[in-house]
Amino acid sequence: LNLTAYAETYSGSCGQNVTYTLNTTTGVLAISGTGTMANYSLNNSPFYHNSDIKTITISSGVTSIGNGVFKYCTSLTSITLPDGVTSIGDDAFYNCTRLTSITIPDSVTSIGDGAFSYCKNLTSVTIPNSVTSIEYGTFSYCENLTNVTIPNSVTSIGDEVFYRCSSLKNITIPDSVTSICNHAFYECTSITSISIPHSVTSIDNYAFYGTNLINLSIPASVASIGEGAFNGCKSLANVTIGNNDSAEKRSTEIGNSAFSECTSLSSV
Repeated sequence: LNLTAYAETYSGSCGQNVTYTLNTTTGVLAISGTGTMANYSLNNSPFYHNSDIKTITISSGVTSIGNGVFKYCTSLTSITLPDGVTSIGDDAFYNCTRLTSITIPDSVTSIGDGAFSYCKNLTSVTIPNSVTSIEYGTFSYCENLTNVTIPNSVTSIGDEVFYRCSSLKNITIPDSVTSICNHAFYECTSITSISIPHSVTSIDNYAFYGTNLINLSIPASVASIGEGAFNGCKSLANVTIGNNDSAEKRSTEIGNSAFSECTSLSSV
């Protein structure tokens, strides 16, 4: 690490051709250069657990946000990502607890595992049309996240993507999605209704465990409902699987305990 201190300003590198300047008085971290940011593991990012950082600006020319780069920046409230960034790495903003919103540019094609996990004050996110999958735990434990816009480009909602996002209530699953993976909406207790599109073929284990769904319609396209998929949905009163159109009917495999502990359930 090449780090130089000048009074309240620090500078160094965070990529082969990417540099930064941090003013600890204003809390502004300015990142500039070309190409990719470095990837970090564990706690070796130059910004790890840095409580001085409040605002981050990244200049045009930087093409990636590295793995773990802003992990535990607990004072961060604002960040500007430029057009041209194509990827947001694993755990990039992990536990940035004061971050309330972020605009993801249309150039981004991938968002890594746990990228925004434990961003407990993040309230809304719009995912651009360039993203095709939402990976493991991307928004897990974002307990104040209420609104998410998922574009028609997304084909799968990965494992634990919205795990324990207890305030999440406004979400639309587009008709491009084919799979809702394990624990995707686990204990999203503010969800009372959701529309599952006819593109979905699988709802995996514990996908909607502990939500407060009331009525549920599962389209005939769904070939498998995983173990415990709707377990503990205590407000769930009515479930319809498939419809009366014989042309669409197919056998749906239902896993063990898929509807266990649905204490209000009166019909399936």
